Amino acid sequence: MDRATLLFLIFACLTLATHGNNVTDCHAVKCAWMEEKICPGEFFQKEPSIGKCCPFCLVIVEGGHSCISTHPGFHIVCRNPYNCHDGVCSKLL
Repeated sequence: MDRATLLFLIFACLTLATHGNNVTDCHAVKCAWMEEKICPGEFFQKEPSIGKCCPFCLVIVEGGHSCISTHPGFHIVCRNPYNCHDGVCSKLL
């Protein structure tokens, strides 16, 4: 299983845990505008059946790059062995 798939599954599980029985009630959820053509990473469609009401873009960045996104539909993750610290992907000592 690659990292993107693992992160997607974690995101789906967290969404299920957060929303409980209302996971398919996506009409009440406001999503950020997101289209596949603007995604510089891996694009995930919405899937209300698993509690993912909004599409999102998973972007994996290298060390030294920003891990902060100004777009709410972008989920920025630092590539191993880096972690997001003070807005930048860096190795923690």
